[in-house]
Amino acid sequence: MRAFHVKTEKKTSQETFEAIVNLSPWVNYTFRVIAVNRRGAGLPGYKRAMCNTPPSYPYTNPEKVSAAGDQPDNLVIYWEPMDKMDWNGDRFRYLVRYKLDEPGAQWEEFEVEDPLQNSVTIRDQPTFRKYLVQVVALNAIGRSLMEPQTAIGYSGEDVPLKAPKSLKIAEIVNSTAVRLQWEHVDMSAIRGHFQGYKIQSWLILTGYQQVTERLKDVLVPANSNTVLVDLYEPMNTYEAVVVAYNGKFDGPPGEVVYFTMPEGAPSAVRDLTVKSLGSSVISSKWNEPAEPRGRLRGYYLSFSASENNSDDKEEETWVPYPRSSHLFESAKADTAYIVSVWAETGGGEGAKTSMMVKTWGYENPGKPEMKLNLLSSSDVEVTWIPSEIGLPGTAFMVNYSMIGSGIWQTSDLVPIPENRLIIKQLKPNFDYTAVLIASDGDRYTESDPQFFRTVNTTILGQVVTIEKSLTGIAWFIAVVSAGTVAVVVILVLYVFYRNRGGKYSVKKKEIERGTNLNRDEERCFMEYQYGCGSSDITT
Repeated sequence: MRAFHVKTEKKTSQETFEAIVNLSPWVNYTFRVIAVNRRGAGLPGYKRAMCNTPPSYPYTNPEKVSAAGDQPDNLVIYWEPMDKMDWNGDRFRYLVRYKLDEPGAQWEEFEVEDPLQNSVTIRDQPTFRKYLVQVVALNAIGRSLMEPQTAIGYSGEDVPLKAPKSLKIAEIVNSTAVRLQWEHVDMSAIRGHFQGYKIQSWLILTGYQQVTERLKDVLVPANSNTVLVDLYEPMNTYEAVVVAYNGKFDGPPGEVVYFTMPEGAPSAVRDLTVKSLGSSVISSKWNEPAEPRGRLRGYYLSFSASENNSDDKEEETWVPYPRSSHLFESAKADTAYIVSVWAETGGGEGAKTSMMVKTWGYENPGKPEMKLNLLSSSDVEVTWIPSEIGLPGTAFMVNYSMIGSGIWQTSDLVPIPENRLIIKQLKPNFDYTAVLIASDGDRYTESDPQFFRTVNTTILGQVVTIEKSLTGIAWFIAVVSAGTVAVVVILVLYVFYRNRGGKYSVKKKEIERGTNLNRDEERCFMEYQYGCGSSDITT
């Protein structure tokens, strides 16, 4: 017998002095009566009433009964353990019953002694078969008086045995999407809860590089045998398979299909810059799209005046790839234009990138600058640096003269986008002055003059000869030094071995006197004997 938590019954009226209380079998009860008015509850009655209810059959059975295998050869039955208030007697336990949901199958049953247990595993069962299961409450008095709930469950799943057949490309929709189609798989080979199909794809060739990169799977409902897969990239080659899958396993793959995606429309061009260089010229520059999605053919450009003038029509042109700049030379002065650029591949035209620019009015170019670079004794390169403040100009030329000659010469007019020219056939070793002239139509502006001196060809030749001579002398000194070191080493070794093994008449005297190389006679003797002190080389 056990005690449980406090239970409060409904309040009674003032005229009622008794109450009928529903009790559970096999429980100890203690009763107290408390008076209540509008100010609150009083103290409990001093005398407690006691009651012990007798045991009985269980009135209910476990709820939330289910069954599902977690291995291919078992069946796991689950339920929710019953509350102790519902045990109704001693030796409470569960009676577990199961059978195949097939004609002629018989119920199998066994008892679970632990009243707190919530599952049991039945082993050695056929793979993925339908079962009927029951869980009945049982105590020392007997079985529950209530009919048990019958649940349907399946034994464990296993790998599907067959693959879908006849996978094919039904349609290449665009540069990133294809529609695949196949035959439904044999349901008897699924061996589990059929969930549907998976499309598995691999990137195998991008450009000319072979790779193996798996893409994310695409899930297809069980009732469908076709799907639009939109996860590929233009100009790449892929392989794909379809597999059937159940609640736990993927089946074997079917036939492999290979396909190469066509070109697609490119993304927008990058880093578009638009600039007015004069009253009638607009310069446009850009970088190719971040995602070409095919082989770039070229670029479209359109120029439209932003003012709504009926006389001004949008002008469009096309430049081939790999050009990434264009000069529009028929603009109107002092007019705002919208410039749009977009790329083209075999798959179509990409998105437009647009910018607005206003052309200059009729005015002189801003003051230009130039940079000179001597290329040889008679050639100089001139680089035009347009004005960054005023009108840059649309062409330039250079006036130059030998100082003191009084004769000026003029180069050809060089139109943009070129910004360099080479002045040739200058006289070596002479001083020159040069002036760069920026122009826009018939309006001109000169730069500040710059002075330069051409180089004497004889001096250039002598410099080269001296450099070559110095290189030869360095090699000669290195060889002579190496030879001298070798000779000295050989002589030292020779003297060492000779003194060690030879005999001569003054040996004893030399030993007594010792050797002082700082004495003049000793030093002269060594120089005479071996030539060690000689510093003159006769050639």
